[in-house]
Amino acid sequence: MGRRKGLTVTVACAALIGLLTFGWAIWRSEGFFTLVADFNEQQLPFAAAAWEGIHSGASWLWGVDLGASLVTTFSFYNLGSPFFWITLLFPKESFPALVGGLFILKYMTAAATSYAYLRRLTRNDTAMIGALLYTFSGFQATNLMFYHFHDVVAFFPLLLVGLEDYLTEDRKSGFIFAAFLNCLVNYFFFLQETVFLMLYFVFRLWGRTDLRKAGRKAMGCLLCGAWGVCMAGILFLPSMIYVAGSERSGISLSLSKILYSPADLLHILKGILLPGDTMESLSAVQQYNFDSTSAYLPLFGVALALAYVLRKRDGLGRLLLLLAVLSFFPLGNGLFLLLTGVYQRWWFMWTLMMALATAKVLERPEDYPVRRGIWIELGLMALFTAALWLLAHREESGIHIYDGLRLRLQLGIGALGALLLLLLLRRQPSKWLLLGLTCVFCAGTTGMTLYAYRTQEWSAEKVRQDYEVGLQLETPDPQYRFASAENLLMMTGNAGGYGAFSSTAENGSYRFNQLMDCYFVSNTSGRILPWLPELLGAKYEVQEGASQEGREYSIAERDACPIGFAVDWWVREQDLRALPREERPVVLMNAFVAGEGEEASLLEKNTPRMQTAEFSELDPEESIRRTVENAVADFERTGDGFRCRTAWDQARYVYFTVPYDQGWTARVDGEKQQILDSGGMMVLSVPAGEHSVTFNYQTPGFRAGMALSAAGSLLFVLLLLQERRWRNGLRGQAQGGEG
Repeated sequence: MGRRKGLTVTVACAALIGLLTFGWAIWRSEGFFTLVADFNEQQLPFAAAAWEGIHSGASWLWGVDLGASLVTTFSFYNLGSPFFWITLLFPKESFPALVGGLFILKYMTAAATSYAYLRRLTRNDTAMIGALLYTFSGFQATNLMFYHFHDVVAFFPLLLVGLEDYLTEDRKSGFIFAAFLNCLVNYFFFLQETVFLMLYFVFRLWGRTDLRKAGRKAMGCLLCGAWGVCMAGILFLPSMIYVAGSERSGISLSLSKILYSPADLLHILKGILLPGDTMESLSAVQQYNFDSTSAYLPLFGVALALAYVLRKRDGLGRLLLLLAVLSFFPLGNGLFLLLTGVYQRWWFMWTLMMALATAKVLERPEDYPVRRGIWIELGLMALFTAALWLLAHREESGIHIYDGLRLRLQLGIGALGALLLLLLLRRQPSKWLLLGLTCVFCAGTTGMTLYAYRTQEWSAEKVRQDYEVGLQLETPDPQYRFASAENLLMMTGNAGGYGAFSSTAENGSYRFNQLMDCYFVSNTSGRILPWLPELLGAKYEVQEGASQEGREYSIAERDACPIGFAVDWWVREQDLRALPREERPVVLMNAFVAGEGEEASLLEKNTPRMQTAEFSELDPEESIRRTVENAVADFERTGDGFRCRTAWDQARYVYFTVPYDQGWTARVDGEKQQILDSGGMMVLSVPAGEHSVTFNYQTPGFRAGMALSAAGSLLFVLLLLQERRWRNGLRGQAQGGEG
């Protein structure tokens, strides 16, 4: 069977497995695909918000948190994904109907790219099996909730294909394009992939070449990778500027956490040995864990990878051993994120290496200690089961069994796969039998996890209703927000609440969270403080009721501060932080927070500072009334910011509850003015009299990133032309030699 036929069979198998596992869910969804938790609350509204931003040409989105950049908010999620680009061809509301099919398309892509890599290093039949193991691994099943992770898994093998082409044939274009695509798809995972590629490079050339040649190849790889990153600059550069300005991007792994707890170790062992579980509601050990801890290979588990490591001490064997050791230590897992976090979200790369080892063993199983690998795997399962049973009966251990039926099913599938291998590999089964059994286990394990996700306590009908209502919501007065932090209601249409959830909220929002002692990195709502929604302009409430026709929704009003209002005082940050948290929002209705470098300037301008003795005299309701009286006029939201008018008898400072960012430019009557960063929000000094005020937002680094992408892409086209001439030249020489 040739490579092309093998690729066709592999992709066809992936499509069939995808249809078997997702088909019933798509059918049951009746055109509105839902899962659980983060999928329902993030992927559905995020797709709608990004669609709206792109089609409207907006750079600033009012529906995310208190407002956020389109590029830096969604470059992590979907902006760089070719699968998302497909949805741009359809109406905004169609994403829930498309997403099931897009899942299947992602699996087909992962099968194709992983086959292309594995076929370079193994035989055709075993490459097909290895590709399906990678595509339908436990990592993929566990991360069904994180829809955008599947984009990364789909395109990662291209990096290894490109690297192999460069190492063996000195062709650069494939590696450059793969670096570009993976960097564009997700910068967070690209960092982890870069660390892995360094390890892969070292072990791939271990003992095969001298240091001087390896050094030249390493430098070439770095240059090719940098070239690809430049091509992805349109998203990568703004994202890096955003990350560099975040207080969350520092090293978060302390040396005191060198070892995992017994619960963590059992959880890791479970993720390696057993089929993928649901992160939202695990079957055992821990009640929930969102670290993507699964590396299970359907049917084969780790048995043949163990057999390979026991027999071979080549580069792949050493790499597998290193990755296994790293998996059981916080520092090891943190290495792939440069110690900024500890996740197992790099395990998809480990699963590809285990799939490669499994495929190599299947080529000649008689050359490897297969039976020993299988018995070791069964022994580890027995050890896990015994430890879990003992610790689960000790309340102080913190380890429990939460879903005994699902756990028994997971153990049964893991053990059945090992026992089947014991029987099959003794009789040298045909490749078609092994391929068929692989497909059955892939469909069974993925389908089991998908079913478990869909049957958790989430109302698909409620998700659909909120989504459809959100599409219709409009803010009655753009000077205010909705008193809601529900993503489905606030992001899908043109509403905008006071803290819709996003892991990539503006850095200004995060600083404001700290000011309020609401240390939630994902949204400004945090732990709702008294008077905080009112400060943030939460004037409108979505009320839900029932009628004979079904659910009814209406909008009610409440008192709230406008988004922009004038204040007469300023306050020191340390004075504000000294107050109880619940009193701080009321102070900010009357005074803005001055940065350390601004205090002297404010004193020189005779701007009064609010003294601590005055804090207790502030009345919340009176403060809200005063902000309404001092509101800016004709406030209007735009795709790149907002504009308004002011008309006061004297110069005033205007406080805007809009996150500060270096990308903002403010103009008063067309003249550029300085914006003050006031605890993460924006303050502008406006002179007396009538004036027009305009705020425009341009994502920092976006234009420079566009220029990098354009230059890198142009050079890439020239490289392709050069390589084509080179290949034609070689072909001509070969034909001349034959003549």
